[in-house]
Amino acid sequence: MDRVRGSIRDGLLFVLVVVLVVTGILYLARGAIADLFNAEGLSRELVFLFCGPLALAWYFNGVIFVTNASFNNLGHPFYSTWVNWGRQTLGTIPLVILGAAYWGAPGVLIGQAAGGLIFAGVAMILSVRVLNKAEAGLCPRHRASVPATNPSHLALSQPPIAGTAPSSTSAVSSALRTCARG
Repeated sequence: MDRVRGSIRDGLLFVLVVVLVVTGILYLARGAIADLFNAEGLSRELVFLFCGPLALAWYFNGVIFVTNASFNNLGHPFYSTWVNWGRQTLGTIPLVILGAAYWGAPGVLIGQAAGGLIFAGVAMILSVRVLNKAEAGLCPRHRASVPATNPSHLALSQPPIAGTAPSSTSAVSSALRTCARG
């Protein structure tokens, strides 16, 4: 598990370096970027906000990507699904509405960034828990998958269910009951 922890750490460090470099470039080029769009007034302020401090908030999206990889590889793919779903719904819609209510258009960007921060924190906590469970040997076992297109090969390896003729359906049912028991 040291290699897994090291990979996650290295992934987070890589995301940090990339975000810092890109943020620096955006910050230095924000005037030129705003000029490219002929942005004035509020539009210019939004470009400056996005290309300035809020560009750093992309780190939190990177944290979610790195932790998703850990969930997927350590047997918890639905954690990735729920973190992503939560980030794109609960971590965006209410916070964007609140941000807009308090700060107007800049609040929309700020609310979106806040959602990233919150769900990156949730993802990190879950990632640490999954790693700790993996180190303790408590991660789900990976079972061989049964091809959905032709499960009839199971009939050869599974004893028939009492009172029924061996068939691919009974073999699949038997295999599912076996997996459910552990």
